[in-house]
Amino acid sequence: MTVLETEERPNTPLEIADYIDASIHESVGDPVTMGETLLFIIGHDDLHHVASECGLSIDVLRRQLTGKRTLTFSTVLGAMRALGVELRASVYSREGRIASRRV
Repeated sequence: MTVLETEERPNTPLEIADYIDASIHESVGDPVTMGETLLFIIGHDDLHHVASECGLSIDVLRRQLTGKRTLTFSTVLGAMRALGVELRASVYSREGRIASRRV
């Protein structure tokens, strides 16, 4: 069973970050999967808060997260910020991870 096959929503920022990281890696960055991942984490109760953080209406946010509209990178970053996590990039070499730098 992979991290994404759980039925329990991640609650803490660390659990959320781990879940999003697993989603990115397992889906190879597929935007539909990313939208589904964020919608699963956000749940229907927090859509208003996340939409506000992203500067979007709830309807537009829901459409982006469900794949009915193009999911923008700014929406992904805004949703992550609303969830208390941030995106980071790591430098890799053929030997493995070298360093981490904040994006």
